[in-house]
Amino acid sequence: MKADFKLYTMRDAKEKGLAFEPQEEKPCPFCGKPLERLGRLGSDGIVRWFITTQCDCEGQLAENERIKGEEEKAREEAARRAIVTKCKRAGIGRKYLDANVSQKPCIDYINGFANSDGKGLYLVGGVGAGKTYEASAIAKSFIWSGYSVLIGSIWTERPSSGSPQSAMAPRTRARASTSSAWGTKT
Repeated sequence: MKADFKLYTMRDAKEKGLAFEPQEEKPCPFCGKPLERLGRLGSDGIVRWFITTQCDCEGQLAENERIKGEEEKAREEAARRAIVTKCKRAGIGRKYLDANVSQKPCIDYINGFANSDGKGLYLVGGVGAGKTYEASAIAKSFIWSGYSVLIGSIWTERPSSGSPQSAMAPRTRARASTSSAWGTKT
């Protein structure tokens, strides 16, 4: 006899006069009702049971919803971990992973990025001005949108009065975010 790929119920097998292996009865874990088994016809002409259908009782439906919720949470967590990994690779420090864009010029830059003709954004300010925070927040928004991002620091010297001490004066640090060269969508 030739095997087929049709799924058979016990009733189908009996109606067609097919031989089948004994069926172990499995009750629904929620309501106790016997669950239907499905099988396939093997090349030896015997239907073998390998699928147990689910019950349609309230308990099983609630369990399906719970599992669906857990799977959704797992997908969201995996997506969040992937974003965190991309943020770290982009140069966003752990301290700035929760940064949110707060400055209007930065928000305008993000909103107009698609039409920016390759213009980048340069953030300048003294220590503690929030350059790294804002650059990290901007970079995160691009990463969430599917762009590859790289954050870098550019050091510039303060104007010197000509003395050796002033030449060694503290430098101003600026953080730079995406430009069209880096901000390509992946």
